[in-house]
Amino acid sequence: MSEICRNLYGYLPVLLWPAGNILIGAGQWAWPALGAAFWLPVLGAALEELFFRELLLRRWLLRREGMRPVRAVLLAAALFGVAHLCNTGADAVQAPGLMGAGGGLGLLADGMDAVWLQAFGACCFGVWAGAAVVRTDSLCLPLVAHVLVNVTAGFLPQTGEPAAGTVLPGTQAVARLACMAQAVALLYIVLAVVTLAIGLCMLRERA
Repeated sequence: MSEICRNLYGYLPVLLWPAGNILIGAGQWAWPALGAAFWLPVLGAALEELFFRELLLRRWLLRREGMRPVRAVLLAAALFGVAHLCNTGADAVQAPGLMGAGGGLGLLADGMDAVWLQAFGACCFGVWAGAAVVRTDSLCLPLVAHVLVNVTAGFLPQTGEPAAGTVLPGTQAVARLACMAQAVALLYIVLAVVTLAIGLCMLRERA
């Protein structure tokens, strides 16, 4: 029993990321219909896990190259994060009215683009997912987590220009929205860092 409890922390990201997505999208639901908008994210998660965790990590870096698990997981995670820089349609933290000038979140002097933030989160998720594969020798855990993350992303508020006739908020409302944007970004960063810490702990135990 103690062994099971000691290993439970490794399952936390399976719940944390979907819960974070739902929390971020609270009050602005945009649940996708059971069509392409629903199944494409599921297929995308499956293909990404197959490529990054099965082909790249397990078959190439670990088996063919004989790389140490820690180095292999970190390299695969870094490439997973870099791949998400191509996701110019990232909506993880791009709610209407929550973005600063130029699409930044206002966390840095010049703002932080949501694509870079998503790439950071993907890298942290990749460390945990790789550690889970190394530890369990199975894609099941990261695949389930990845699918849940992609599907619950349907809850997130979407970006876009204000519709015709939309009344733009006043100065105080804009300030409140800016604070909300920073809170959303900080929540995303906290989730990413917690996931990274869990993945590193799993790798340390595996070593």
